[in-house]
Amino acid sequence: MFYVIAFCLVLIIFFLENLWIKHCRLKFLHVIHVNGIRGKTTVCRLLDTMLRERYRVFTKTTGTDPQIIGVDGVQRPIRRRGCANIREQLRIICRAYKENAEILIVECMAVKPLLQSVSAHDMLSADIGIITNVRYDHILEMGDTLDEIAKSLCNTIPKNGYIFSGMHDHTFQIMQRSLKNGSVFIPVCGCEEEGESENYAIASSVARFLGLSKQQIDSGVSKLIQDFGTSMEYKVTTYGGYSIRFLNLFSVNDPQSTMMHLRFANASNTFFLYNDRVDRPDRLVLFARKFFPNWQDATVFLVGQHNFYAERELRKVNGLKIVRVRCWRECLSLPEGSLLVGIGNIKGAGYEMIMELNSRREESTI
Repeated sequence: MFYVIAFCLVLIIFFLENLWIKHCRLKFLHVIHVNGIRGKTTVCRLLDTMLRERYRVFTKTTGTDPQIIGVDGVQRPIRRRGCANIREQLRIICRAYKENAEILIVECMAVKPLLQSVSAHDMLSADIGIITNVRYDHILEMGDTLDEIAKSLCNTIPKNGYIFSGMHDHTFQIMQRSLKNGSVFIPVCGCEEEGESENYAIASSVARFLGLSKQQIDSGVSKLIQDFGTSMEYKVTTYGGYSIRFLNLFSVNDPQSTMMHLRFANASNTFFLYNDRVDRPDRLVLFARKFFPNWQDATVFLVGQHNFYAERELRKVNGLKIVRVRCWRECLSLPEGSLLVGIGNIKGAGYEMIMELNSRREESTI
């Protein structure tokens, strides 16, 4: 009998919670859900700073450091007890409601297809969706091929709403799913393949759709605060007293986007610092298969926990020179004029490195 009563109480609590969330959702003019492989955090931040020129905006990002940006424009870290859980989205809705937000912008925090769908539809009831791009990452959860990854991302396309995405090889797939969901697909033309311009094109397209002028968009962008660990080039002094360049691409994560950034690096003597994460073995496999075969004669320094597995995987690439290091400072004996590129993951050793370089104030935006 006790278990029956307890079960009924749980059902009642969930029912009342669902009613409250739906009540809160009705108070927003729009809920914007941002998904994709790369650029989600940047698009959220761009949209936030643009739309504040006209609306009361509440934003949640899950980049390097999960943050909320309140209606007052103040950025605050998200405090979590234990691992990230999509129920966090419910607390975000309630908090945005209490702050009387007109527009709620939320970055997708789920990777598994089912959880993506639950978060976007059942929790947030987003009416505007964004898919920034379709690239290789999270292959254990989303699938081995780009078609499978695109299919997974399409789980967050709104029902009877609007979906924005750049023009790419999977645009038709997104358009078909949009029609099935009764949503209007709005392709974003003019997206170049160099990160920031792609992100800006998508964000500005949504902003114009919501009634902002070019002047308001430009005014908003001028106040943009980037996420920690944004792609940046640093001048680093070596043990020999001369300088080398360090290009921070730790947060770029996927092979295709990393290659795009490197096209503009302009360096003939390039070395790599791969920061390994134990919980991201799929990312390591992708870099071994899709990235490093293009740099077969390069030297790769491995940093991070348990990087013996990373060494074993990367040694499968012909000609690649692998050096395991305990700290990034062990890379400071490179020849003068070298370019060291940080790739893979930012959490852990990469985060500590960028914190120290930022404190030296030697960085220059790329």
